[in-house]
Formats: sequence, structure tokens, C-alpha cells
Amino acid sequence: MYKISRATQDYVDGVEKFIECVEGNLKKKREHGNEDKITCPCHDCYNLKKYPSVATVRDHLFRRGFMADYTKWIWHGEGIHSEKSKTSAGNRGSIGESMPTNKEDDAENDRTDEMIEDVEELLVHQSKMLENLVDDSKKLLYPGCNDQFTSKVIDPMTLDKLQVDIIVTLCEFEIFLCILKAYMRNRRLPEASIVEGYSVEETIEFCTEYLTSANPVGIPRSRHEGRLEGQGTLGRKMISPTVEMLDRAHLFVLQHMTEVNPYLQEHITNIRRMHHSKSGKWVTNEHNRSFVKWFKDRVMSRYSESPSTISNTLKWLAYGPDMPVISYQGYDVNGYSFYTQCQDNKSTVQNSGVSVEASSTEFERGNSITSRDIKKSYYGVIEEIWELDYKDFKVALFKCKWCDIKRGVRGDESGFTLVDFSRFGYEDDPFIFATQVKQVFYIRDPADTRWSIVLQSKRRILGIDNVEDEEEYNQFDENPPFSIGLPTTVREDNVDGNYARTVHDEGQWIDHQV
Repeated sequence: MYKISRATQDYVDGVEKFIECVEGNLKKKREHGNEDKITCPCHDCYNLKKYPSVATVRDHLFRRGFMADYTKWIWHGEGIHSEKSKTSAGNRGSIGESMPTNKEDDAENDRTDEMIEDVEELLVHQSKMLENLVDDSKKLLYPGCNDQFTSKVIDPMTLDKLQVDIIVTLCEFEIFLCILKAYMRNRRLPEASIVEGYSVEETIEFCTEYLTSANPVGIPRSRHEGRLEGQGTLGRKMISPTVEMLDRAHLFVLQHMTEVNPYLQEHITNIRRMHHSKSGKWVTNEHNRSFVKWFKDRVMSRYSESPSTISNTLKWLAYGPDMPVISYQGYDVNGYSFYTQCQDNKSTVQNSGVSVEASSTEFERGNSITSRDIKKSYYGVIEEIWELDYKDFKVALFKCKWCDIKRGVRGDESGFTLVDFSRFGYEDDPFIFATQVKQVFYIRDPADTRWSIVLQSKRRILGIDNVEDEEEYNQFDENPPFSIGLPTTVREDNVDGNYARTVHDEGQWIDHQV
């Protein structure tokens, strides 16, 4: 009851047991005409305040807790008072049940019991001190000391060994006495000087050991530290996505983990062997639909047979991410500051545009068997930022809306890439790793407002995580010039011409606008 939570059933039972003891003691006091107020043993009152109501004390105990050192309820009828009451009752029973009693004598005896209760704690403390003193007397005075060193009767057979032990042991003891003697600075108070010197040395040694293990203050940690590896910055909250959407995110993580690759191949092979007449597109869809559950069963089966063959990474991947999922409105990674589209609408800058170069499997039109992998650049905007927790590690994912690369992305004659955000696609595959994307921003094309021009964003990496030179960061990409591919044309009516008079030996320059 003293070191457990107040919300547990054990604490409730302990409080009710205490209240029963209080009510019994209160009833006895009222019979003798004594004060009927109750001292409260909660953390705040600490047996210093009294209340007339038991309900008030019970409320305090549930709200503030029980004082930790009040294990024997001597102020509430437990201990010597209860034992004496039992003894008195027993004595009365042995003498006779019809012995007359005097209320005044009972009241006086009750006050005597209270006096005994007051000194009980002191008596218990002194008895413990006596027990400790007896235990210390049985211990060795110093290592190697025995009864023969201080005995008046010595066995002659042990003199040789005793002489060796005395030399070795007492020399060390005498050296320590010399150290204690050196502490004595004031010969008028030798004991106090020794105690003070010993305390000072112990204090210095403690401080030295503490400073050795303490972390130095050093340079304050930069608020940008960790931006290259990835960290959430804005709008952290817990969300509960649908099971279908969480499985999509989990499947995306599994498909890009090196340790999971053998299981991916095994699962696809099993599907093709069981459904050899099905097309490649059907096999891919079936693989995406059933792999998460199959992977968990497969790993757990192997783990039960041979735990050493399954790494912790595979084990936690098989269990899946924790629920609920951590979500952010802002995320910094690789020197970029990303926002969700919702956060972009509140901001004066645009940080929700992303681009990624990825391989996709395409099937020929009218042929669902033959497929090919093509590398393309995909463009989209961030809808949500998730951080999946797999116990041993965390994975940051961006849930994006991607433009359809066939109908919503095109290039113009000037070399710019344009996207149409009214044509989205790839709704079954919205997730991408936060570390894989590049940041872009979109400028609406004044010639056709349906289309937006794609421009790359520049990384902010200088001074972050010890990056001092942009060229040394091998993933840094230079921004393409805004006017790449545009012809350089100058109107002739804007050319400034310089003319000189030649009628004199000394020429004079005249600026003239043609």
C-alpha cells in the first residue's frame, strides 16, 4: 500500500483495512469520552491534522496517498494500545467477568497508553541500534584481524604464522593511522580535525569521480542536428489509419528491405507454381494482397523451429508496425524541409512538392504476361507524413498524391517539365521513403493554368551535421538554370551606341540612344 499505485486494488483494500482499524479505535475513544477526531496519515497532513469525519480521511488517502513511513498505525489503535487492551481483557477474564470498573480509571489508563505509544518509536529505534551494535561486535575490526591478535592466551604452535600475519596486517593498519594523523591540523581538537580532514578527502574523491563520468556542457546542440538523417518538426500526433492503408505502408517497407528479398522471391514462386496459368499481372496483384500475412506466418514458423536463424529485424518486421501511428505535418531529411499539403496552405512557402526516380513494371497493351521495368521520374505532393515504429527501428514514409506520368506529365520545347495536378494516378501505391525523395516546387504556367512548371529545390546542408562544403556531400544536386534551353535574343532598338567626333584632334564621346 505504501509503494504501489493508488489506482490498484491492493491499495484500495489497504485503505479499507485502515479505515476499519480507525473506526474501531474511534468507537473505543467515544466510549471513554475522549476526543473523537481522527489524525490523517496522508502525504500532506502527515498525522499533524485531525478531522471529525472518517470520510474526509478516506478521501485524503485516495487523493494524496499514504505516508510511506507510517507502517504501524500507533495513532489509530494498532500496536501497544491494542496489545495492552487484549492483555487487560485477558486479565479481567481470569479474575472474573463481574469485576466492577471505574470510568475515571479507564480514562487515566487510556492516557497512560498514549504516553507509551509516544515513546514506542524511540524504543524501537534504540533496540535496533543495540542489535546493530551486537552485529558490529561480531565483525572483524579490519581485514585479517582475528581473536588471537587480542587474546591474552596464545597457542605456542601458532606463533610463527601469527608473527607473519601481525607484520603484514598491522603495518597496513599503522600506515592508515599515519594518514589519519596527518589530517590533524588543530592539536587542541584532534578528533574533530581528523573527522574534518577525512570528510574533505572523501568529498574531493566523490566530486572527482562524478566529474569523470559527467557529460561536459560543451557547445550547445544545434536545432538542425539530425536533419540529414530525418526528424519530425511540426504537428506530431497519433493517428489510427485503416487496416488496409497500414498494410499498404507495411508492404512497401517489406518490399524495400534487403533481408526480406528472399521471402519475396519465395512467395512469388509459390504463387506461380500454384497458379501457373495465371497472367503476370494477376500474380503481382495476388502477391501484393497476400504477402504481409504469409510473411508473418513464415517468419514465426521458422523462429519457433530455430530462433537463431531469424534476426531481430526480420522478427519485428513480421510483427508489423505499432498502432497508433506517429504522424507529422513537417519533416526534415537530407537537408530538405518537407511539409504536408495541409501545412503548405497555412504557410507562405511551398514545401510539399516531391519527386522520385523509380522503376515501375509495365505490361504491354493487350498482353498481361509480358512486362518490362522502366525508370521514370514521378512528381507529386505530400498528403501525410507517417513514422512507423518497429520497436528496434523507425521508418519515415510520405503518403503522396502522384501525377499520372502518362497523362499528367510532359515536357515543353524550352526543356521544362510540366505537370497537371488534375490527373492523379497510382492510388494503390501512395507511399515512398522520406530519404528517397527530392524536393521540388511548382509554378503555374501563365500560358496554360492547368499545367505547372517543375523546379528543383536547393538543399540547406551547410553547417548541418558537420557538412562544411556542398561539394563534399555526394548527394547534393545543383539546381538547373531557370532559363535552360531558352534562346538568347536581344531587340535591336534597345542597343546603346557610342559615337565620337573626328573633326578635332581630341575626340569627345557622346552617348546616343538609337
